[in-house]
Amino acid sequence: MVQRASFVGRMGPPSRRRGTSYSAYPALASAVAASKAGLGRAKILCVGDSTTAGSGGQVVSNSYPDKLKNLLASDGAYQNNRFSDANLALSFDTRISYGAGWATNGTKCLGGSTYRNSTTSNPIVFTPLTAFDSVDIYLYAASSVNVTIGGGTTVTVSGGGGGAIYKKTVTVAQAGLPAGIYPVSIVAVGDAVYAGADCYVASTGIDVLNVGASGYTSTDLATTLYSVASVLPTIAPHLTIINVGINDYNNASPVSEATYKANVQALIDAAQNAGSDVQLVIPNRIGSSNAANEVAFQQYIRDLVTLNGLQPALDVGSVLGTYAAANAAGYMNDTLHPSSAGYTLIAQMFYNALRAVVTYNYDSAATALFARMTAPPTLAQRNRINTLITSLKTAGVWGKLDCLYVMAAPNAQAANLNWISPNFTLTPVNSPVFTANQGYYGDGASSYLKTGFNPAVGTNNYTLNSASFGVWINVSSTASATLTDIGQFDGSNGSLLRAFSASSFVGSRLNSASTATTTPTTVTDAKGMTSASRLANGSYTTYRDGSPLAAQSVASSAIASVEFVLGALNTNGTITQYTQRPMSATVIGGGLTGTEVAARDAALATYRTSVGLS
Repeated sequence: MVQRASFVGRMGPPSRRRGTSYSAYPALASAVAASKAGLGRAKILCVGDSTTAGSGGQVVSNSYPDKLKNLLASDGAYQNNRFSDANLALSFDTRISYGAGWATNGTKCLGGSTYRNSTTSNPIVFTPLTAFDSVDIYLYAASSVNVTIGGGTTVTVSGGGGGAIYKKTVTVAQAGLPAGIYPVSIVAVGDAVYAGADCYVASTGIDVLNVGASGYTSTDLATTLYSVASVLPTIAPHLTIINVGINDYNNASPVSEATYKANVQALIDAAQNAGSDVQLVIPNRIGSSNAANEVAFQQYIRDLVTLNGLQPALDVGSVLGTYAAANAAGYMNDTLHPSSAGYTLIAQMFYNALRAVVTYNYDSAATALFARMTAPPTLAQRNRINTLITSLKTAGVWGKLDCLYVMAAPNAQAANLNWISPNFTLTPVNSPVFTANQGYYGDGASSYLKTGFNPAVGTNNYTLNSASFGVWINVSSTASATLTDIGQFDGSNGSLLRAFSASSFVGSRLNSASTATTTPTTVTDAKGMTSASRLANGSYTTYRDGSPLAAQSVASSAIASVEFVLGALNTNGTITQYTQRPMSATVIGGGLTGTEVAARDAALATYRTSVGLS
């Protein structure tokens, strides 16, 4: 048995110890928090043999790392990497192709043998399945390759010399392209040895890296010249999952306890020295004649957990059962490798262990809104939605609203949703034009948007003497006609806003019998958030971008029992005063103080900026 100087000496910093108040995976938790803030990706490295690579699943999408990525997809996970497939059929991963001249050279490294080419200019081509803005190329020693992303500018990268594996980053921007999905072409410059590629979004997401290698033992992973252990500092993961042992004990003469423990300890040390959390795994049960050996190795793994103060080992047997049970249930492809169904259960086991750390803690209102979107929002969109909602809640505004339409959305269905509740979804009439991440604009003749919201019907935050509403216009319109951007009127009383109209005034009416106008020197066009808020019977205040324009001494008279429409005025069902001004957001609700209006508009401005609007 491997002896250590002392138990305490192996426990590492307090944040990694089991049974403390710290996160089970502190490095990963910190990286996920940074990812959520757009400060960098989190990396989960899956280390192991063919049961990590995905053998038995027949295609790479059936490996447990890929299935784990799918389970984490709503939290921004992707798996756009390929580290060798030397011991697997090329059809196993259709994302990659090797041109003539590239061949494995027997050097054990990440995911299997490295590839070498010294004779041709034929490329290795890797095409990820999701958008990326950066790619890391892993090269041996002083190898040089030309990297071409899409049809962009070719970038030459070289290793650092000496007997080591180097990581070289090429960005999509260097290729002269925006972030997107592109083939990555890698051409040898002279004699080049290539170990893998990883495509990712530099600022966010969870990058699941699979360096499982068919046939590898713990010795292959830990002590060979270019082993995973030697490259771990270069990869710099935040969580390292180590699932190795089957090839150590699937022999008549299994690897010794001392050797196995020393190898796995080397992997643990390399991961922790690189700043990574570590999760050990007890492999699936096997059905070969050497199955009796696995019991001892299960204990070796538990010993290492105790010695290093790690989280309890995750036991694949706890989800697949014995070999006989797993095989009967269709969870095994052969005596060693799980089937696709088996890998699904293994991925779910990891997801259950990681969920509390990697799943974003979105506000319940944001989660409910996501569920109402027919096209699942991207990670970036979920984050900006959550930020807007939590900002409005912190400011005390959210609970006072009846309707919030953020029309600067990725698609029309999302733009039509009322963020406050499932009620009052926008209905476009006569085809107002929708532009992704900008909003709607009408034709100035017949198109507009119905809200379905009649403030005189039901119990609402919008009341006679506590009411507010507003509309955000995208462009610097100075139209001279009388155009209404949001309005409802019963012939005597009503509410409306004209962000900029005839004689250069901002027009408004709020539960009143007359329209007030103001000609502020700070407003020269319609662009921005124009709003009004009433907190008392005798007056209300108009605002532009959170700053007051004028206090209007106009008393409230009645709430018109008429539906609000956007881009026009609704007078008892007759629509007039159509605008062509593009709208990106609209709010309707109870009265807001000046401080609350400023906070609301600042939160909306942050959202607008995040989607590219000024």
